[in-house]
Amino acid sequence: MLCGCYALQSVLIITVLAANAPSIAKSTEADLIQQTLKAVKESMTHSPDPWSDEWKKEYIQTIEREIQLHANVSHFAERLNILRKGFGPYWESFNKTAERLLFDVRRAQIRWYIEHLMETEFPTEQQKQAVRDRYTAVWNEAAESLLTQFPFLDPNAVQAAKTDSLRECYRRIDAPLLPIYSKPFEEKDTARIEQRWHALRYARVDLWRQLGGEAIITIDSQQVKAGPEHPHYLLTQRSLTQLTASIRPIFAPAPEYYIEALNQRNEEQRRLQQANVSALNNEKHLQKSHSRQTLQAEQISFLLKALLESPSCFDGFVSVNMQERQNSNHQKTTEKGGDAYDLKNDSPETYRNVNYLKD
Repeated sequence: MLCGCYALQSVLIITVLAANAPSIAKSTEADLIQQTLKAVKESMTHSPDPWSDEWKKEYIQTIEREIQLHANVSHFAERLNILRKGFGPYWESFNKTAERLLFDVRRAQIRWYIEHLMETEFPTEQQKQAVRDRYTAVWNEAAESLLTQFPFLDPNAVQAAKTDSLRECYRRIDAPLLPIYSKPFEEKDTARIEQRWHALRYARVDLWRQLGGEAIITIDSQQVKAGPEHPHYLLTQRSLTQLTASIRPIFAPAPEYYIEALNQRNEEQRRLQQANVSALNNEKHLQKSHSRQTLQAEQISFLLKALLESPSCFDGFVSVNMQERQNSNHQKTTEKGGDAYDLKNDSPETYRNVNYLKD
């Protein structure tokens, strides 16, 4: 009888647990989602950004909506853990501005990454190790290529930059939020990566010039430590960052909504660039017009000054002519009668004599 009571009690407990299992699972699921969103918010708070509170709210709502849409996938808790671990490095990796269209691109990007994380096959440890091996091989080849292209580089600085870059790659492979870290390269993919790396050789020359050009060739490696501030380290680091960016299109074709957001932003950038060029051309045109107007004003001023000076010159010319005529008449008079007709030489005695004779 006692055994029967225990058996009945066990059946009742199992029945209750089975009946409440969905609600318990839902409760656990909700807790996991909230924990993930909390981690996302903490990462966003840890690194301040110029986004408004409204934008941050939109961004977090986008993440929450994508999580809710994929709540029934396999390994849901493990996928959320990848999102929690991978969001922080991802958040730190890109610049955030007050530009709305760029914010829309970032919002579409995180939506894409979460969709990819939730919908693709969950990576096993063996697959993760395969990804590490592929990245290691590609990064080693890239470092050797840099030393060939720039023979002056300090091998220690190149090695240090490569090691740090690979460490960051391994960190993202362990939490593959970004699609390019979620599966190993195939042989055909490796060939395409090598082609892209070769195509970037001129971009690496631009990086070298930005870092000092000829000046960094003569750096004494004994005096400058091969650390993160060393120009050779920076050239290697930035070159490998370019390589990472060139890999993305190979492994992760972007969805339409991301491409649309990106195109809208690019179109706006082109429009602003054209407006700046137009404004610059208008400014140059105004400067030329102003220069012409200034020249014309100077010419008119010169002509007016010449016209104003002309009457005085003319008066002087007439005065000279009159004086010359007077001198000429005086000369003629002198020639005919001498000083007899010149009253200027008459004295008062002359006038008295004349008057006297009249009397």
